[in-house]
Amino acid sequence: MRRKRACRVGPRREETALTEQPVQPAEPARPPQAAAAPGAPRPPADEDLSTILTGLMTTARRKTVESRRVLANDDLTREYLEAGLRLIEAQLVGAEGASLEEPPLLRWLSQRAVINEVGRAGRLRGSEGTFRDRWPYQPDYIRDVLAYSLRQAQWAGFLDLTAGPRSALADHPDPVQAVHEAAYTHITVTRRTSAIRSQLIGAAMAERDELVRATLQEMYQVAGDAWLASYAEAIAARGMTLRPGLTLEDVNTILTAVTEGMQLRLMVDPDDGLIDHERRTSLLGTAALALIAACFDHFGDGLSLEEAVRLGIGSTATSAADAARAVNGDSGDAGTPGGDGGAGAGDGAPADEGALADDGALAGAGTPAQPGADERSPRSANA
Repeated sequence: MRRKRACRVGPRREETALTEQPVQPAEPARPPQAAAAPGAPRPPADEDLSTILTGLMTTARRKTVESRRVLANDDLTREYLEAGLRLIEAQLVGAEGASLEEPPLLRWLSQRAVINEVGRAGRLRGSEGTFRDRWPYQPDYIRDVLAYSLRQAQWAGFLDLTAGPRSALADHPDPVQAVHEAAYTHITVTRRTSAIRSQLIGAAMAERDELVRATLQEMYQVAGDAWLASYAEAIAARGMTLRPGLTLEDVNTILTAVTEGMQLRLMVDPDDGLIDHERRTSLLGTAALALIAACFDHFGDGLSLEEAVRLGIGSTATSAADAARAVNGDSGDAGTPGGDGGAGAGDGAPADEGALADDGALAGAGTPAQPGADERSPRSANA
């Protein structure tokens, strides 16, 4: 009887992944992308990624938690994640060589595209086997890339780049210029980064994805703590007082919302005059100055924000004289002591201090210098 020749069965594909050749690109090669977003330092290599890569930690082909933790912190894992960030940047920021006719959102984060991007960087070699060893299912990779781009270490790098202007809020001789410089630096550093785009994608997913929501909350906490510390230092150094009913956290939340709205607008229309690079000013800086003027009690009147607004534009403030008497606690008419038909101080209140100017703005001792025409936003200056 003729014996059948035994067939040699080779190891499975994933077991030989480290010796496989990279998948060849199906599309024309484009120039290599930077390893990190413009101006952003490369994140530290010693951070523990296992705490944020839940896709890998739950589906990677490893039997123990410890082995999956080691895999999460492997150099090739980081290269796959960095490749995903570069692809996000190329498609959403408009890097050189990016296609304008790509398939629907996030399809360009396909396994093949990521492996090819790792090869273009030239540091390590990716393969289908090593990729699937970490992320058997593509949605897990996309989720981990978003978490990786929004993690604390990524935003800490951006905060380092704004540390100087934030510190100057407390001691710069011109507070108006300090506010404009801090706003300009922040919006120019972050506007062309993959992290901002990832934040928008993550925000859309946060309602139904607990991990993405938690990662975004941590991001807001890290950034908020840094800016709040700078604000607290500035108002203490300059002797500023918030109006009753407002907290520094309220001011920070409002500024955060304005900043995000400005970044979104810049993505849609980057040449809309929101930033003046020559003067290093922005409409964000103008918004911050308006918030400072409204939310802080610069004149010791003790009014809440709502009361100050009613005083300025309410029907009871029929004239500058009436408004001045209201601030000084004098309810008398034009004939009360203090001047014939003038803004009587009444009952010994200091004359003129805290009075309203003709345009309805509070004026008096301690009034901060107002920006001139050259310090206004580009849009105002060009009007």
